[in-house]
This record gives sequence, C-alpha cells and structure tokens, in this order.
Amino acid sequence: ETKQAVSQYGLSSPFTRSLIEHLFTANLLTPHDTKQIIQIAGCLDHCAAATAGSAGVDLATAVNTTLVTSAVALIDSDQRGPLGHGLSALLIGHSSVSRQGIFVVPGLIDADYTGIIKIMVYTLTPPITIPQGSKIAQLIPFQSMVPRSLTKHRGTGSFGSTGSPEVLLAIDIARGKPEEKVIVMHPLGSSVTMLIDTGADVTILPTANWPSAWPLVPAAMSVVGVEGPQRTMISQT
Repeated sequence: ETKQAVSQYGLSSPFTRSLIEHLFTANLLTPHDTKQIIQIAGCLDHCAAATAGSAGVDLATAVNTTLVTSAVALIDSDQRGPLGHGLSALLIGHSSVSRQGIFVVPGLIDADYTGIIKIMVYTLTPPITIPQGSKIAQLIPFQSMVPRSLTKHRGTGSFGSTGSPEVLLAIDIARGKPEEKVIVMHPLGSSVTMLIDTGADVTILPTANWPSAWPLVPAAMSVVGVEGPQRTMISQT
C-alpha cells in the first residue's frame, strides 16, 4: 500500500507522509529508513532551535554569495519544504545580521511548498560576502487558520507562482519614454520599437508584431492605460 501511494502521489505528498507516519514508528526502521522518514515528515523535524525558548529555528545559507549591488538577491538555504505537520512559517532575518548591514526581506513559506527555501537579502553597503552556512534567517512556524482554499497545491513553485504575471513599470513614463528597436526572435523574424523597462515581469508586444505561428489565449487580466483597458492576449506556452 505504501509503495502504491509513493508511485501514485509521490514520496513527499501529504497522503504518503500521513500513511508512513501512521504505519511505522522509528523502532521498526533501520537508521537509514528513519532518516528518510524524518525528511518526509518535514524539514522542521530536523532543524534545531538556538535555545529552549526560541520561537523559531535557524536557517543557514547553502552557498557562498557576494552582494555586489543593493538589489534584492535570492540565496538558497540548506532546507527545503515541506515544513511538516501541516505547518507554515514566516521567514525573517536575525537582528544581529541586520546590525551588520545585511537585511532579510520577510517571506512566507506555505505548508504545501516542496522546493528549496530561498532567502531574500539586500544590503545598503555593497559589496558584502555571505559565506556558506551563515545563519542569517529564521523560520517562525505557525498553523494556518485560512477557512477556505482551492485544491491547487503549490509544490515547488515560488515567488508569485500561483498568481498572474504582473507588469509593474519601474519608471515614470510621463516624464520620458525611452525606446529601443529590438528583434523578435522567431522563424519569420521581425523588428519592433519597444518601451525599455526592466521592472516588468513579462514582455508586452503589439499584436501586429506577434508571430502568427505562436498560439495565443485570452489573458486573465487586461492592460490599463490612459485610453482605458485594452484586450490582452498571452502566449499559450
């Protein structure tokens, strides 16, 4: 039954975890098996708090990182989801790290997230090197009390993966309109003059310049400008 659950739902699925926790105890397993079960149960089961009264557990960096600008950087931690026991967690920085000029942007780790937990970091005084294994952040676990949710699972998706892509212009286009001629790379090829803006999560092209061989579907949102909302399409792929 356990093998069937792993094959059908995956090793880290909530159903498989609950089945294993129900059927087995550590006394029935070899040390290797016990370690695997702990990992399935969640990363919080093998993260230690700094003191007996700590509200959270430390989160260390998995790689060496050098912050060369003041932009927010994503650093892989040494842990991955799920957290276990149906818990979610707030990810915040250590106050001692903030005093050193390294600031952790608060984040939220959902109970159904199964990817690598990443830490958002920035500094006002670059360059700064953060060595591998630095405990710059901590997880504050909590039980979510959301009364109603969709059946969709987050999985390994992160940073807005459950929502629509957003276009948040980073410049004031009322004062200037920097444009550049670019080449759209597709079999037929075409050139188009576009507004330059690095703050957008997506690239907007006029319908006339969109390759006819690339299928489009209606987007869930519309583009709103001075002339009102415009009909918006998005790539099917």
